[in-house]
Amino acid sequence: MVRVPAWSGPRPRAERQVRVCEGGVVNVRMWELSTVEVAERIAAGCTTAVVVAGSTEQHGPHLPTFTDSYQAHAIGERFAERIGALLAAPIPVGCADHHLAFPGTISLPEPVLIDIVEAYAASLFLGGFTRVVVFSTHGGNFGPLERGTDRLRERLESPGRRVVVLSDLNAYVAGYTAALTQAGLPISALPHAEAAETSIILAVHPELVKMELAEPGFTGEVPLEKLVSDGLAAVTPNGVLGDPRGATAEIGEECLANVVDALEDMLRAAE
Repeated sequence: MVRVPAWSGPRPRAERQVRVCEGGVVNVRMWELSTVEVAERIAAGCTTAVVVAGSTEQHGPHLPTFTDSYQAHAIGERFAERIGALLAAPIPVGCADHHLAFPGTISLPEPVLIDIVEAYAASLFLGGFTRVVVFSTHGGNFGPLERGTDRLRERLESPGRRVVVLSDLNAYVAGYTAALTQAGLPISALPHAEAAETSIILAVHPELVKMELAEPGFTGEVPLEKLVSDGLAAVTPNGVLGDPRGATAEIGEECLANVVDALEDMLRAAE
């Protein structure tokens, strides 16, 4: 099971500072910029690119299979704004073998995911970026990214080029679920399609949430290794870990802000 560590907690709003790139970048979504605009941002000092690995997998009866990738867009954009970076198009598929018993799930082998991340970073470096920050919004990608960090650094880093992989799942989960404690809702040690995740999708894509179908799944404790080896279907017939009831868009906005805080703390620790 993932142990949620002590955490400094959500920061006051005044401390959640957005550091836009020099030149006043408002839109950090690189795929919406022209190549000329990207070059201008880099020349103005915006030399960090953010790469987020999402996933396409089941999220119970009430959330879309693209849930993790919608989060990759939402969290990636907020994080890029926070650190003064540009966001590369998020990777929409990840390592999700443990969800394959549920229709709609698409999964990549671990080496393929690392190959994709390497190709992303190599391309961004050739384009003029000097630092690539990588993280995931899908729990199943954290282990592969952590194990692949040395390979990525060995193959990609050189003077003036740096890869930073943020793969502390415990810290991520702590930030992710902090808003539930504030709202008086229960926390799942391994959250999946529960109140936090449901709240985030209510905040970013409410039209895709079917709250009338939201129901508790497995609410006990289970080792992460068992989930990965046996698959979620062996533990939770409806694919949910925790209880999605009580989710709101307001909680979702707090979850998003807290996760960005946690990611910023990870980045500071890595520097």
